[in-house]
Amino acid sequence: MIQMAALVYVIAIAPAVVGLAALGYGLLRWQGERALNGIGHRVTGRVTDSRVTQRATGRMVFHPVVRFQTLSGQNAVTTGSRPSRRSFIAGAELDVVYDPMDPGRSDVAGTRLGPWYAAVGAASIGFGVAAFLLFHSLASLSTAVAICPICQ
Repeated sequence: MIQMAALVYVIAIAPAVVGLAALGYGLLRWQGERALNGIGHRVTGRVTDSRVTQRATGRMVFHPVVRFQTLSGQNAVTTGSRPSRRSFIAGAELDVVYDPMDPGRSDVAGTRLGPWYAAVGAASIGFGVAAFLLFHSLASLSTAVAICPICQ
């Protein structure tokens, strides 16, 4: 019986732990995105390729590879961090935001993944805490019923 109770608590706590990691990652990423948008210069670049990756589900996603020129005339390339289900057409124009001190720190403009990670993390934490409280309440109730002579 104790092993089953431990398993139930692990099942309840695991989403909260994963959610905490996702929340932390999302907040850090969001901060980085805000910082880049705050100091970054915005220019128009051209898609040169689509980088294809396969997710664990088997679904293929695409990331645009964009060549752009900084305001000082330096050529640079960035790969967009936000995946798309559709391939990007070579030659298409996309806006890019880059750090003027480090043009390698760049991304396709409008990329906002940090808030999504943070929201999923917060929801997972909420689910884990709710499940833990529910399991704990049920365990306390069953213990109270087991020791109560009137309840039997």
